[in-house]
Amino acid sequence: MPKQSPDPYSLFTKQFPNIEHVLVRIARRQHLSAEERGEFRSFVYRRLLADDCSCLHRFQGKSRWKTFLTVVIQRLFMDFRNHRWGRWRPSARARRRGVGGILLERLVSRDGFGVEEAISILRENHGVRIPSHELRHWAAQLPQRGRPAWVNDSCLQNYCAPERTDAELLDHERGEQACTIYRRLERVLSSLPAQDRLVLKMRYEDDLRINEIARLLARPQKALYREIKAIQAQMKRSLGEMGCHPKEVAEVLAGR
Repeated sequence: MPKQSPDPYSLFTKQFPNIEHVLVRIARRQHLSAEERGEFRSFVYRRLLADDCSCLHRFQGKSRWKTFLTVVIQRLFMDFRNHRWGRWRPSARARRRGVGGILLERLVSRDGFGVEEAISILRENHGVRIPSHELRHWAAQLPQRGRPAWVNDSCLQNYCAPERTDAELLDHERGEQACTIYRRLERVLSSLPAQDRLVLKMRYEDDLRINEIARLLARPQKALYREIKAIQAQMKRSLGEMGCHPKEVAEVLAGR
């Protein structure tokens, strides 16, 4: 009698308690509503079960299962958020304020929290110690950016396209320039080793601090800091060879 191959889904069943633990923790940290938590859970289940649980079978035993799942599900949360709301980037003004300004804008402009609630989240979840009056002043200066909303496509027939203006043409040119830079940036990123791409994603897309990344990946913090600097320098050289000026890249990534 031929030997049966092991059930590829048994790993999901075995790790289900850990998966649920990480799911709940990330959903709580991101302040998801009950509806969003349900959608996020379904999204994660689909992705983890896809291709006979190939994602889970990448575990190599170099860390604990909870650490591995935290990295995987945090990345899935970014995909879920981009799928639901579209990719969000902080404004140049928020970036000039540093991490506190970026987190504040993300909570207020993207996630829809009120200013006072956002300040509380910054205090409790992110350890931000900037005075409240200063954070309120920053919030008042943030550019107005509406959150995306789903609408019935039947209402689109009632809208007509506005006339193009010189400003719109200029925006179009800037958009074309941004697309070119993003394509070149994607080429550079795709040429990096998978581990380097993961580190950059955790640092700049997931907004994790270097000490948090070092803990999740079980890497020395100082060595990881030097590694990120080296990756950045290599990317800068590669983009320069493609004709991208550092200032142009910085402006595009800052959302100007």
